[in-house]
Amino acid sequence: MSIAPTLTDEALLKLVGERLARLRLAKNLTQRQLAEQAGLGLRTVQRLELGAAATQLSGFIRICRCWAWWSGSRCSSRRRRPARWPN
Repeated sequence: MSIAPTLTDEALLKLVGERLARLRLAKNLTQRQLAEQAGLGLRTVQRLELGAAATQLSGFIRICRCWAWWSGSRCSSRRRRPARWPN
């Protein structure tokens, strides 16, 4: 995904959301499964994938942690809040 400096915030959110949806599908997960794994609500995942501007970035960070994009991160459907930010 290339990010041009001229993209509006809305366009960037849309690109990120589309990428998130593609990655979820590549992992053969439903939105509900991803929400449960990341400790998020279904609507939050849906809004992230749509690139909705009102979505909080913390939801995206939880998904990144769940998919171990940060070293040592793990997810659990029982944990609603992620562990401390890695150093």
